[in-house]
Amino acid sequence: SKYSNYRPTLYDLLAWRALDFFKQKDHHIIKPKIQFSINKEDYYLPSKSFIAFQPSTTDTILSSFEAIKTYQQLEAFHLKRKNYDALVTTYFNRIDFVHRENILKSKELFYLDGIKQMYNDIPKGNAQVIFKLHYAQALYDNNDKETDAINRIKALQLVNEVINEYPKSEFVVAAKELQKVILKPTFNLQNEEVVPADTFSKLSVTYGNTNNLYLKIYPVSQDHNFYKENYNERDSIIHAFFNNKTPQHSLTVTLPKTLDHYNHTTEVILPKLTSGRYIVFANTSPDTNTNK
Repeated sequence: SKYSNYRPTLYDLLAWRALDFFKQKDHHIIKPKIQFSINKEDYYLPSKSFIAFQPSTTDTILSSFEAIKTYQQLEAFHLKRKNYDALVTTYFNRIDFVHRENILKSKELFYLDGIKQMYNDIPKGNAQVIFKLHYAQALYDNNDKETDAINRIKALQLVNEVINEYPKSEFVVAAKELQKVILKPTFNLQNEEVVPADTFSKLSVTYGNTNNLYLKIYPVSQDHNFYKENYNERDSIIHAFFNNKTPQHSLTVTLPKTLDHYNHTTEVILPKLTSGRYIVFANTSPDTNTNK
């Protein structure tokens, strides 16, 4: 089959079955006093270095230690055969397993550093496409914009390379999906629930991949509540409200420019409003047609 490159031999099938067994959490087995734990940066090493690493334990009960040894044997096997498709698949399965089991506080840093090192060992071709997609996803998922502000820029670069350099690859669909996720415009509003009449108020805006917001403020009755409407008719009632009502205020907000594809937060000052209840409608387009 088209997936035979990822588990190409009988040895692969047996090794993966063994891995499934070793990674099970059997709580009925009596645990030793000193259990094997994944507590070193070495478990994230690129394959060439990882297979030379010698973990040790006094834990003789079937455990994660056996899984680590099996990963080492599998990766050594595929390195020797230069089957990089199978190697990359095994590598990412291993570091995802290690990441789940690792007890170190710095494991997020080790995870990305290990992937960056391994990336240099993968030749061009199908294996590199697989690696780039995994790498891009890992960069996107690391949402610490304070210390890794370029991660999502790098993630977008990787998926664009897959799309442009390997347009006939079976992985282009996945690359385009991740590209959409990275570039998706988002925003969320948080307003002050109670504001004194005839005073300015603040609106907290969390946004990503969005340059402008178009705000419209509508007065409503004290008992207004869209959620009281019949569920099957609610959407059409909401659409009709915003498409037919005239707002009391309209604002165009230019948001601070960002290029890192992370979410950021800013504040917007709303105009003074007389006593009453209001709905703030926001859109990334000046068009208020909610059917779009």
